[in-house]
Amino acid sequence: MHRFNRKGEVFPIMKKRTQNINMAKKVSEAADIPSHLISGTPMISIIDNNLIHIENYGNIVEFREDILSFKSKRGITVIKGTDFEITSFTINNLDLKGVFKSVELDYEGDKK
Repeated sequence: MHRFNRKGEVFPIMKKRTQNINMAKKVSEAADIPSHLISGTPMISIIDNNLIHIENYGNIVEFREDILSFKSKRGITVIKGTDFEITSFTINNLDLKGVFKSVELDYEGDKK
């Protein structure tokens, strides 16, 4: 997969994404701000086995009683379990209640 700049030159998306992540890390360190807030990387906090708090979740791809999948700037995250209920929902944060069995990460750029 490639992107084109204004001059029509081709450059790989992964290189650009890596540069953006590195820049976000530098800015967050200089400003003493958590890097996931600047880079848009999701942060998933699992509290016991019945509550998950997600920051920077991006777009919800699928939600059912047994699955939540969302696409972020890094890739796709899939959470599987039972009795899912979204208890809090804002543009950047989501709280999910239920019984969790797995969290799967399919992040672009992490493949070698």
